[in-house]
Amino acid sequence: RWNKKASLEEGKLFLEAFNRAWANNWGHLPVRESYISYLVDFGRWIGIPELVIIAEHKGRMAGFVYNIPDFNQALKRANGRLFPFGIFKILRDIRKINRLRVAMTGILPEYRLSGMLELCLYLETKSRGDRRGIKSYDFSLIVEKNSGACRGLYGVGGKRYKTFRFYTRPITES
Repeated sequence: RWNKKASLEEGKLFLEAFNRAWANNWGHLPVRESYISYLVDFGRWIGIPELVIIAEHKGRMAGFVYNIPDFNQALKRANGRLFPFGIFKILRDIRKINRLRVAMTGILPEYRLSGMLELCLYLETKSRGDRRGIKSYDFSLIVEKNSGACRGLYGVGGKRYKTFRFYTRPITES
C-alpha cells in the first residue's frame, strides 16, 4: 500500500542522488526539496513501483533508473481531444501500452568507471518490462558524450535512432 510519508523520505534520498548524479551535466539545475511532494504525487499516479530500480552499494544508493509507461501511445489514439469521447479512449488504451520510457537515470560519480552499473540497470529494466508485456523501450535524452550510459545501452542491444543538438549563436554581431 502506498505510504506518502515513507515516499517523501525516499524521495529526499532519491533527489539527493539525482542532484549528485546530474551535477556536471550541461544545463542541469538542482531540483529543490520543495519539489519532492509534487514528484511523489505525480509518481503515484503514473509510476509503477516495480519499474523504479535502485542499485545500492553497502546500503547506499549507487544509481537508479526511473521508468514509466509511454502514455503517448494512449494519448495519440485520442487525437489530442479529451472531449467528448477522447478521455474514454485514453482510459481504455492505457491498458494497451506496450512501450516503456526511461524517464530518468543517474549513476553517482564514484560508480561511473566502467559502465557496468548502467548495463545492470538497463538489463533489469528490460527483465521487469518483459514480465509486464513491454515490447519496446525508449532510453531517450542521453547525452552522447556520456560514454558509460551509451556503453550500457549498446550492451543490451540499444540503437541510436535520434540525435538532438543545441547550437548557440550570438544575437548581435560585435
